[in-house]
Amino acid sequence: MSEFTHCAKCQKQFTPAAANDKKELCPECTTASVAAPPAMGKLESPKPKKPQIDLERPLKTPALSANKEEARDQFLVNGLLWFLLLLVGVPFIFGIISLANPQRPSQGAMAELETPPFNPDIPKPPAPTDFPILAPAPAPAVIAQAPSAEAPEEPELLPFPVEDKVTPEIKAVAFKRRNFLDDEKLRQQLMAAPELALDGPSTGQILKVGLANPNVHVDFTPQLMLKRPEFKGLAVLRGAYCQLGPDPALDLQVLSRVLRKNLEAAIPKAGPAGLPADSRPSADLLRQQLQNDKKQWQRPQAIPTLLQLLMSETKDVRMLLVELLAEIKGAQASQALAQRALFDLNFEIREKAVEALKTRPLQEYQDVLLDGFQYPWPAVADFAAEALVALGARELAPRLVLLLSAKDATLPFVTEVNKQKTPVQREMVRVNHLANCLLCHAPSFQTADLVRGRVPLRGQPLPAPASSTAYYEGSQGIFVQASVTYLRQDFSVSQPIDAPGPWPKYQRYDYMVRFRPLNAKELADWRKWKDKTVVSHRNEAILFALGELSRTNFGPRPEDWILVHDPLTGELLDKNGNPEDLIYRALITASPKRQMELLGALRILEGSAYDKALLRAMPSFGKAVIGKARETLSERFSLMALDEHRFYLLDLNNDIRLAAVAGLGVRNSTQLIPELKGLLADSDPDVAQEAAQALCLVDSQFTPTSEVKRLSDDLIAAKPQEQKEKLEVFRGIESKVFELALVKALPELSDAMQLDGWNVLSDRYVGMPLEELRERCRDKNEHVRMAAVLAARKKLNRSLVPDLVDLLSDSNPRLRLNVRITLQDITGQNFGPSVDNDTHEERARSLTAWRSWLKKQGL
Repeated sequence: MSEFTHCAKCQKQFTPAAANDKKELCPECTTASVAAPPAMGKLESPKPKKPQIDLERPLKTPALSANKEEARDQFLVNGLLWFLLLLVGVPFIFGIISLANPQRPSQGAMAELETPPFNPDIPKPPAPTDFPILAPAPAPAVIAQAPSAEAPEEPELLPFPVEDKVTPEIKAVAFKRRNFLDDEKLRQQLMAAPELALDGPSTGQILKVGLANPNVHVDFTPQLMLKRPEFKGLAVLRGAYCQLGPDPALDLQVLSRVLRKNLEAAIPKAGPAGLPADSRPSADLLRQQLQNDKKQWQRPQAIPTLLQLLMSETKDVRMLLVELLAEIKGAQASQALAQRALFDLNFEIREKAVEALKTRPLQEYQDVLLDGFQYPWPAVADFAAEALVALGARELAPRLVLLLSAKDATLPFVTEVNKQKTPVQREMVRVNHLANCLLCHAPSFQTADLVRGRVPLRGQPLPAPASSTAYYEGSQGIFVQASVTYLRQDFSVSQPIDAPGPWPKYQRYDYMVRFRPLNAKELADWRKWKDKTVVSHRNEAILFALGELSRTNFGPRPEDWILVHDPLTGELLDKNGNPEDLIYRALITASPKRQMELLGALRILEGSAYDKALLRAMPSFGKAVIGKARETLSERFSLMALDEHRFYLLDLNNDIRLAAVAGLGVRNSTQLIPELKGLLADSDPDVAQEAAQALCLVDSQFTPTSEVKRLSDDLIAAKPQEQKEKLEVFRGIESKVFELALVKALPELSDAMQLDGWNVLSDRYVGMPLEELRERCRDKNEHVRMAAVLAARKKLNRSLVPDLVDLLSDSNPRLRLNVRITLQDITGQNFGPSVDNDTHEERARSLTAWRSWLKKQGL
């Protein structure tokens, strides 16, 4: 054991160099003289002059105790003294130490203290102008604070969270559920959607036209869709809009082949002992496959391929899809993540997508989430509300308020179909992905076509694996080119098939939206409740999001929120104002350009305040704006209560009266026919003309000769370009007066304009019943017969063949030529007569041959 001593001056302890009695110098101060410690055996303890408590050994019995009882008493006294010393002295000592050396946070805590704690002396930032009442989202990082005996006062919430300079790592967001249905319940809802499908004859027509034009892209599929009622109302892409550019097409071709190979390689080769192999791709194996070329899948160019091939796979693979999208920067990836948050059936995947969006700019994907409130599947509105609440997107609250005022696109509404105002319903439909390749893509007859793939055929096994050459460049079978896409799905889900045959039990279905005209029962029901206040599922979801984001509740009805917010911006008002006055002042004080923008907004906003404000502002609009104002007001009139609408037919203002009459034509109600007939003699000729047109729409017996003559004379007197424009107007208005006016004007038009006129008439005839079209084929007017032949060519209905054969003996050679072409298109037969030998004898021979063929066909 080492010996030590200490310096009398500096009190520093040290070990002497030698254990003897001579003096030594302190190694620290070098000036003091210290005595070497004596040997351990020579140390003697000094005797105390009086008894003292030994602080180092408090539990030892004192030597002064005379007997056991006295020792026990002394022991208790010593214990009490020690307790008092510990109770008072220890906190006192530690307090002094903490004052001398204040405790500092650790390195980790210092890193989190970059955001200063709340200080009430620091002035608050100015309140935002878009929605001041909203509370901020939770801070992205937890602020570390020094220990305190009292809980700190909770800082006041700022209007918007302060942006961190350092991008926060993705953390789990606080999800508040509105829709608690699981994956299976949601999938069952989707199976109730109407299914669209191509039939055999339609497929044959598409291939026939494609074979006739193998080197030219022809949008025949969209033309076919226009003729079939179930396909009408779909968002069909045509022309340049349906074709990918060369670079995106090459990206899709290369990446889709690579990903298909990776998917096949990710299928386990064998299952656990005693179990068959799992035919589903393993997400873990697929992740390993994609890691081999990770950079390739972190580019925006990979997004279309990832979505197309992975969004209908198993839950684990779809979760991997979200992970891959989260690694891609840019707005395209943000929008794809927002779509996953809206359309995926699994809550965990939707939550993961929202977590990835948390670190991205809201402007990149906000429109995708807001559009979710208008989707016809109610669950999507719930998922949109949940996502906005989890993201704390308080700056979107004004737009949510405006959505409450806007037309609810999930309910029936009036829109323009073929230039005719029609009540429609947005409806979600589904298409079997394997069975309808030619419905969505153009046929391919060249192996050099980009993104080429073989079409599966019903009742036959699926083609060779997608990774094989036969699937892409084979010569056997039917092929499509995915670089041309007419229909684009919103999302895809695997669904079970009752009788799959040689195809898989679960097959992919693509979901999209169409506009469908209301049937008779739906139309009657809609007219009963359309003027009543209805809190739809969409509005309930919006109110849920508004309540959570603003931490304020103005009421359970949309109008409760609208009354305390600006009706044109959605911003919170300082005081509850009169919405009608606010809208009126905004309309009359705005510039003409801004007035046009506000009128565009008024076309979708609902409420009597908008109607009254627009009526008050009508006299203030200039010439550049009044036309748009009348158009907007007429649309609002068409949705107004019938008695109120009737009142404005007698308004002293010509513009209001004109809009009210135009609204009657949109409403298509026979109850106001007497009022319309009275307006035929209106002092304003524009009002009288609009009343005549409205009567033509609502009263099939009304065909005023004067109106037919006026329209016909206007068409004949117009310049060629104006004639084209007027013909387009004639095409869109389904009125007997316009048809008669066009027929009356056709003989006076040039040959080129006659062709346009025939096409316009044929478009009007295509939608009429077959019996009426047959009557047009037998009409005395040759222009009517020509238009009927062109309509028959567009319909491609075999039941019209006998009527067309009869027209082979028509006196008009141009009509006979069109009849022969139409017959060949419908039947695939050609019995003449030829153009070069169109003699009376040849026509008789041809007519005999056609009638013989009809007899064999049973027509």
